[in-house]
Amino acid sequence: MRENSVELFSKNWSIYQKIIAHNYMFHHDLGKITTTVWEDNFKNTSVNVLDLGCGDAYQLSTIMDGRQISSYTGIDLSSAVLEYTKQNLANINIPFSLLAGPMEMEIDKITNTYNLIYSSYAFHHLQDEEKLELLKKCYAKLDAGGVLILIDHFKEDGQDRDDYIDEYVDNIKTNWLHITSEENDLIEEHMRGYDFPTTEQQIIKWGEGIGFVLETVPHVDRCHKLLVLKKYTETN
Repeated sequence: MRENSVELFSKNWSIYQKIIAHNYMFHHDLGKITTTVWEDNFKNTSVNVLDLGCGDAYQLSTIMDGRQISSYTGIDLSSAVLEYTKQNLANINIPFSLLAGPMEMEIDKITNTYNLIYSSYAFHHLQDEEKLELLKKCYAKLDAGGVLILIDHFKEDGQDRDDYIDEYVDNIKTNWLHITSEENDLIEEHMRGYDFPTTEQQIIKWGEGIGFVLETVPHVDRCHKLLVLKKYTETN
């Protein structure tokens, strides 16, 4: 089923670019927060980056440009989208490798460890048990002192999936003024078929149970948020 989701967004990648350009999902704001987190943790450090659900990596590539990057590994379900990723990463001249497939499975093929794992608007495509398992895998792939930056949209406590999607779709129709009605229908189709948001409290609970320490939860509205989870030691 997720392969159909990839086909939808591969054919309509311009919609996603429009969403970013108009900051409808606060990519610009969250990018500024990511830059601050990066400066706080890696100002004088060469970084090995794992990007889960990397898409075209445009947002993160602008942050990595000019910084010390030892390696970048990106995983995305769509091989078509990864062609855009190659272009964006080539423009900033860093060593990179890309894997096409489900992030929760492709991560098992990686033998390297990282001091930064980044994921933007990707976890919500997983079922809850898959989210938990991927968090465990992230913890295992992080070096001591490493950071997981997790950007996503979250439902509220007690809110069911259908109500969340209804509310989100209503917001799109009201406030995303540069999205056409046809594009609106495609976004809604995607959300109803492939989006399974959880709450930020659930992610935090899972993360702390695994051993992560919550550093901060910056947010730009009540559903678009950035979690910073840190692995302090190999044994915590």
